Amino acid sequence: MHMQLLPEDFVLMFDRTDTGPSNISLPALAPCADTVDGADCTAHSVLLDVRSNVLHPYPLATNPWCSSGALLPNGTLHQTDGFSSGDLVARLFSPATGWFNLEYFPHADAAPPLTVFPFLDETTVPDAENNLYPFLHLLPDGTVFVFANDRAIVFDPYNRAPLRRLPPVPGGVPRNYPSSGSSVLLPLRPDAPAHAEVLVCAVRRGKRTTWRCGTARS
Repeated sequence: MHMQLLPEDFVLMFDRTDTGPSNISLPALAPCADTVDGADCTAHSVLLDVRSNVLHPYPLATNPWCSSGALLPNGTLHQTDGFSSGDLVARLFSPATGWFNLEYFPHADAAPPLTVFPFLDETTVPDAENNLYPFLHLLPDGTVFVFANDRAIVFDPYNRAPLRRLPPVPGGVPRNYPSSGSSVLLPLRPDAPAHAEVLVCAVRRGKRTTWRCGTARS
């Protein structure tokens, strides 16, 4: 399940569309989705108005399972990829327009070259999947914070190279899936807009389940 805080005190929540109907019906005139089990006229995407505590259902045409996304400068959510019908799909969402899909048609001769990214090889542990779904956050200076397993780097997307490596997590505890981790870019401060902190948390399972969190500073 995905959850995204939007401007003006809205929270968007949405989930995969291939596990059957949800418990929330779509508005009467909203289009139903065609599935192998027939028409699905339930909502797999809802918008919560925090101020009024009202939930608004929205139709979602493609499957966003295992997708990723980020807010654009105007507050619109740009959601990319997914599974099955959502594969190779880009979606935009705003409370005013709802969801709509985008298609890109790049010229073959203008496509940028592929970038070799050895960081994911470096964070791979044999017989373990501790670096799946890396955490990425766009930093104020245009660089990208990338976290995988128990390590992080700051990546320069313009020169396609790491700028610096951050200290590994103490204890070597992985934070990425399947360790049920999560991360968030903490709010920027007006008096120090270039200073960024990322909070990374994960569950460590053993004799008892404990949450472990740490911050990384850009």
